[in-house]
Amino acid sequence: MLVEEGLEENLHWPQHLFMIQMFYKVVMALMEYFHSFYLMENYNVLGLEL
Repeated sequence: MLVEEGLEENLHWPQHLFMIQMFYKVVMALMEYFHSFYLMENYNVLGLEL
């Protein structure tokens, strides 16, 4: 029973891994975008030039 479940999980694993990779890339891209935007806002508030 456990072996069968393990085999099924292994068959589905590559798809899950691909989805996780895509999700991670999207999250990182958004984080970078917001981080750079946030930094620019802070620099503007402080009156500093980039």
